[in-house]
Amino acid sequence: LRVRDVSTTLGTLKLWAVVLCFNMLGTAVFALVLTQFDLLAPKIDEALEAIAAREYGHDFGTMFVRAIFAGWLVALMVWLMPFAESARVGVIILVTFVIGLAHFPHIIAGSVAALYGVFQGPHGFGDFLFGFFAPTLLGNMVGGIMLVAAINYAQVSYSKPGADG
Repeated sequence: LRVRDVSTTLGTLKLWAVVLCFNMLGTAVFALVLTQFDLLAPKIDEALEAIAAREYGHDFGTMFVRAIFAGWLVALMVWLMPFAESARVGVIILVTFVIGLAHFPHIIAGSVAALYGVFQGPHGFGDFLFGFFAPTLLGNMVGGIMLVAAINYAQVSYSKPGADG
């Protein structure tokens, strides 16, 4: 049973906003702990600084377009889960590996590195907000929504009486 009304939509948006806020809080706490406590070897700190710098290496438009691919891949991964059965862990590893290998920005995973750059000093909060957060969030949303819309459209259009398929 699908309920499509304003109340359900607002409830979904509220849930999405709460999940995003608490995920961001978690990434901020994690990045802050990494920068404020001597937890890691100096070589690892240097590597984290390099990773953080990479999160700020592109302009808004480029970040947005690159984030579309990350959003698309995450939506694809979620879409594949019901069909993966015993291969779910493998699908997660494969998709997240591709996102990392291609350096596609993801709003949650990438925020740890981007906030590390803020807390470590080379980047300000404005850099994070407008250089990473906004284009990445928007791109991830567009990529995910585009994939879900395309798959839903395909399912509906091919399930109509008289449709080929």
